[in-house]
Amino acid sequence: MSRQSSSTIQSVLNQQSVSRAEQYVTKSEQAASRTLVITTDELLAITKAIRTASITGDLYTAEKVLTQEITADARNFASYANRSFVMARKLNWEKALKDANKSLAIRTSLAGYIAKGIALCGKQLLEDARTAFDLAFTFTLGNMDATVFLYLIKAIALFNSNRHKEALLRVEQLFADPSTDSLTCGVVVASLQVQLGTIAFNGARHSEAIEHFTAAVKASTFLAKSAAPAACEAFTVLFGWDIGALWQTSNEKLILALLGAGRLGEAFESYRFAMNASDEATQTSLHSWVLTLSL
Repeated sequence: MSRQSSSTIQSVLNQQSVSRAEQYVTKSEQAASRTLVITTDELLAITKAIRTASITGDLYTAEKVLTQEITADARNFASYANRSFVMARKLNWEKALKDANKSLAIRTSLAGYIAKGIALCGKQLLEDARTAFDLAFTFTLGNMDATVFLYLIKAIALFNSNRHKEALLRVEQLFADPSTDSLTCGVVVASLQVQLGTIAFNGARHSEAIEHFTAAVKASTFLAKSAAPAACEAFTVLFGWDIGALWQTSNEKLILALLGAGRLGEAFESYRFAMNASDEATQTSLHSWVLTLSL
């Protein structure tokens, strides 16, 4: 192939990548007005200190502080609920359920039923978990933001209980609804697709992995140059998600899956698309990452 032909092909690929990036980002900007405004504090009855420790992954400190709060006030239902969240993050389902039940015995609440639903999912007691989440919905009091967010948390908890298809279907249906918050739903869709893609990739099912990672990239493109809605912080608190890295992770995993499938040209196009869509900091990080690959 001549140098001129190579240059022409490269120009076309670049134009296609820029066009696709602009298309996805424009759709994300149009959806920005429908972003959920509920805060993690409101949803989970959580304090700033515990929220910060949970986000940074300092679960030891979070558990220690919550235990101190419970020791000082054995009727502190919120501290029991939040310690249940911490125990769930540590996969200690017995303690998570015990704390959730203690919280609810003191006072029924949205946070308490969320904690119980997550803990029961962890123990694979799914019918009981569904009941707990159904009771949680009665505490949203008609607040649509709280209702949507609870729906997403329930779907994630079911996904973590290996109900992958059911959970993803629930979230994708919500994502497709033009009246709901497409950005927050996009974060959840992308995160679940990345997890499914990773499972497929680790099983050497590269074509399946490519489908999942492609969906993750499409759903998270608004993160290329924008921060996730503040409400998504709750997903990090409850499930340890690194949402700040979701866009870059989706693209890197897609490129690796394409390379694993021997689709070098498509891998290169995906890299160019990611670079054109991303902010300067992500471009630098992606470039550094690509240089570490052995092709």
